[in-house]
Amino acid sequence: MLRLLPALLAIGLVVYCLVECLQSPGRDVRMFRKPVWFAVILLVPIVGAVAWLLAGRPHRARHSNPPRSGGREQVPPPPPPTYPLGPDDDPEFLEQLRREQERRRKSERPTEADD
Repeated sequence: MLRLLPALLAIGLVVYCLVECLQSPGRDVRMFRKPVWFAVILLVPIVGAVAWLLAGRPHRARHSNPPRSGGREQVPPPPPPTYPLGPDDDPEFLEQLRREQERRRKSERPTEADD
């Protein structure tokens, strides 16, 4: 079982690099085009995969962040939700509580006739 571990790790590395190569935007891949990188990773498995990780894949910052205003239209963030998130945020619920408290206060006050 221990003999299989290096082979499984190598296969996992190659599969990871192939999938990442296919999912990377073509304009961000460094040094070669995507089909060339795919062939290198596939034909020279471990060396090609390590080369992809070191020299081919896009920089993490460019890959994960949206592009700046390079001629593209910026999409505004979605508006905050307009519905109440809980009873404490619902103005109608809070008003109902205030009215009920006021009604209880009036009913608990002693009237002049009780004296």
